[in-house]
Amino acid sequence: MKVDEFIELYRNGGLTINRIGENHFNRQGLINYSFPNLERIPVDHNLIYALRWKYLISVVLTELPRKNSYEFILKTNDYSIERFAKKIRNRIRKSLQNCTFKRPSLEDLLTFGIAINQQTLERQHKKDTMLTDGKRWKCYITSFYNHENVHILGAYYANRMVGYIIATELEDKCIINHAFIDRVDSEITDPMNGLLYSLVNRFIETNGSVNISYGLDSIMELPELNRFKNNMLFDKVPVSRVYVVNPFLLPFMRLLIFYNIHLLKRKSIRSPMIRKMIRIYQGHRLYYRV
Repeated sequence: MKVDEFIELYRNGGLTINRIGENHFNRQGLINYSFPNLERIPVDHNLIYALRWKYLISVVLTELPRKNSYEFILKTNDYSIERFAKKIRNRIRKSLQNCTFKRPSLEDLLTFGIAINQQTLERQHKKDTMLTDGKRWKCYITSFYNHENVHILGAYYANRMVGYIIATELEDKCIINHAFIDRVDSEITDPMNGLLYSLVNRFIETNGSVNISYGLDSIMELPELNRFKNNMLFDKVPVSRVYVVNPFLLPFMRLLIFYNIHLLKRKSIRSPMIRKMIRIYQGHRLYYRV
């Protein structure tokens, strides 16, 4: 589908997508993201000025010489099990042996899906009522369910859905929107290995090859998820993300970073929140270094 149709699909699903100039943005909590978040948009002083006074923090994916992030991309016409490391091959085989993979019913997504969402976001210390509130999740998943460019695959074990993955065709590539599993019995089933393996091979069987994105690395560090993407043969492709920080917030951020690095002379920062602040501040400076 085209970008305009993609935006309309999300609006129908209940997302608030704002337009600033020629570009679109979606706010999640305190952070405002360019939308679609995998589409590069041009950044100029007018856009920076509009964002910095309107939001606390805005994240914009763009094209700049300097890179400060990664997109996980898989381009291949061969996703056979022999390509994986031995440990990963065994996990995929275990998943394929223990789970059944099929398009889930809408009812299963409304019941099992929301429980999986709530569990996953709680574990990742994230909040997204679109995925965890019953009414909003129903509106969201219903809008996606019958769209011809949206592919939904569920993993089933013992007659219940234990994981699901949603991928959307956008322009010339596929995007993995959500990939969540139920942690109960996950050591036995490894549902995500089989889900991703099955999804990619279905695309290859239909189209002869696949160009699929597993998204950007998270602002909050998620090393286990990043390792999983690498183990499933997704390459880390460098990208540029500009972080636009509100002028009222910027002095507090600088003071916090100065205190931790210069006054305490810490060579390594243990706090995930401080590391996140440092990353945002570095991304804030990225545009002004060009």
